[in-house]
Amino acid sequence: MKRYNCLPLLLWSLVLLLLSSCTHNNGDIGELFGNWRLDRLTADGVEVPLYDGAGDDAPVLFTWAFQSRIIRITAIYSHSLYNDFWGTWEEQPDVLELNFTYSSTDANHVPPEILHLNDDGITVLTKDSFYNNKMELSYVASDGKTYKYYLSKPY
Repeated sequence: MKRYNCLPLLLWSLVLLLLSSCTHNNGDIGELFGNWRLDRLTADGVEVPLYDGAGDDAPVLFTWAFQSRIIRITAIYSHSLYNDFWGTWEEQPDVLELNFTYSSTDANHVPPEILHLNDDGITVLTKDSFYNNKMELSYVASDGKTYKYYLSKPY
């Protein structure tokens, strides 16, 4: 009777399992996945001064990060300080909906006012363009102004 050594088969099975595993939680969500830098913001075509302050009080950068159905907007300040603002997002063919209506005691769910997102926590943005790791989003706020967000992936 012939004996078979199962150890090589077990090792190969383990290697194949590791090589075929998913690299993102909940799978790849498409082109939105990852970090986006907010390069500029306009209101009715006029530049909104996002990064115009001096000292530690003014953000030096805003980033938007998408994973699964979670969005994190980060305000980065000098000296490696930052604030995260958490919400959810939903994408439709020409629309991106941001929802910051959730609340808890251990997380910040209200984005900074300087970003001019809707006060009720839900902002429906029109995807004006999306190409070469650049994205332009806009919406008309309750004050009648059209806000346009220019984002880019830094990598």
